[in-house]
Order: sequence, then structure tokens, then C-alpha cells
Amino acid sequence: MSNKSKIRVNQELIDNIFSLEDGFGFISYAYNDCKTIQWFLKDEFNIFLSVNECRNFWEWRSELLGANFLVLDSRNIVIDYFKQWLKHVGAKDIQESLEEHTYENNNVCDNDMLKNMFTKQEVLMKRYKENDENFPEWPIDLTDKQQQKFVRDILCNLADEAFEASRVLNWKSHRATNIKFDRNAFLTECVDVSKYLLEALTMCGIDANEFFEAYCKKDEKCHARLSNKE
Repeated sequence: MSNKSKIRVNQELIDNIFSLEDGFGFISYAYNDCKTIQWFLKDEFNIFLSVNECRNFWEWRSELLGANFLVLDSRNIVIDYFKQWLKHVGAKDIQESLEEHTYENNNVCDNDMLKNMFTKQEVLMKRYKENDENFPEWPIDLTDKQQQKFVRDILCNLADEAFEASRVLNWKSHRATNIKFDRNAFLTECVDVSKYLLEALTMCGIDANEFFEAYCKKDEKCHARLSNKE
């Protein structure tokens, strides 16, 4: 098979295929607007809509003004109309129905601060990619040595930030003991460490749920090890 006849699989191709399968025709005319809506909603509500779902929502908004597909408005207007759309589709009734069937699970990481941190980091990574053509797609191919090197560089940056955090501490015996501890500087460096960690995990395709589950397993092992020593 020649290179010309090979299918170049990318997200835009897949979105258009499903749009055609759903009977809506090509979505290329609104693709960029739908991707922007997608980003707005994920950043605001920590939710993910497919391109087709974004198109469906914005066509509803356009029809309110008697148009087929309006030019995209500002972020605030998109968010405002999305809240109106939720009311239109009866989201409150659906939510009440779902709440009747929910159950608690302490090992499920859903809509919590950790998941929010992962989401915010991925939004930032998307902006990195928009401004740097060498920034890779993720999750990366971990069988590729060059892409492994990219993750290694992230971890090296993490180590640098951890070292910077250690420099804030007054641990050397020959230093004056009355030096004030800069708590804000220490916290800032630790946040930098966490951002590099989240970036490395995201690059490797590890999400908040998987990381939280692995953390819980490791935590149990640590407690078990201490219990055996007692």
C-alpha cells in the first residue's frame, strides 16, 4: 500500500466520521469552534464533551436566534448558554435521579481536588502544545526512546524544583538559626514539583483515578509494614 493510500488517523478525521455516521454531514465547517467550546466547558466544569456534542449544543443556541450555526461568542456567553441548555434538557431531574442510585466509595477519585488538578494541568499542556510544535501528543508512546526522553526531562525539571524547595529550608548547622522560614516560597516550589509530576503522569496516560488507586495501595503497604514492626 502506498503512502498516498494510507489513512492518516487523527482526531479531526474521527470526529467527522462519527458526525457522518450520526447523519449530520461533515463537521469541518465548525470544527475549530467546537474544539474551543470543548475547552471552555472542560476548564469551567471539569467535563468533556465530544465535538459532536459541542456542535449539538451550539446548534441549539443558534436556533434560539433563528440561525444554523452562529459564530462563536466569548467564553462567558458560551458558559451562560450552556447553563441555559442544561435547564432546557431537564438536567435537574436527571441529577436527582442519579443521586438516588449513587453510592460512596472512598477509593474512587471523582470530581475531587486531585482530579481537578489533573484537569488543570492538561489544559495548561494543551496551551503549551499550541505554542510549541515540538510538544508531543499524549499519551506518549512509551516504546519510543525519544518520547521516553521527553518524560525523563520533565522528571529532571521536577528534581530541580525539589532541590529549589530544599534550598528554602534552614537545615545547615553553620547557618544562623534565627533565619525566617519563607513558607510561601517553599509552598510555591512544592507546587512546581507537583505540576511537573502531573505533567509526567498525564504524558504517560495515567489519570487521577489510576494514580489515586495506586497511591491507596502503596499507603496500605506502608501501614502494613509499620504494623508488622510493632
